[in-house]
Amino acid sequence: MAEENGFLQSVEEAVRSRPQAPAYRAADGTTMAYGELWKLSDAIAAELAARTDDREPVVVWGTRNRSWWPVSWAA
Repeated sequence: MAEENGFLQSVEEAVRSRPQAPAYRAADGTTMAYGELWKLSDAIAAELAARTDDREPVVVWGTRNRSWWPVSWAA
């Protein structure tokens, strides 16, 4: 998927070149580094793959304490 998606290509490049740089800053000031974003999105993608049977899942993700939107979108 990454080779077809400019957003994911740019995130992958940032993960390789500057994994500690902030990838996302929530309205409450919480930040998430590119490396953390990538690790969490990979974990979500693996969990979704394990729970689906080749169907395209629809995911709505959110918590009060973390900024999960960019993570789930990258997954």
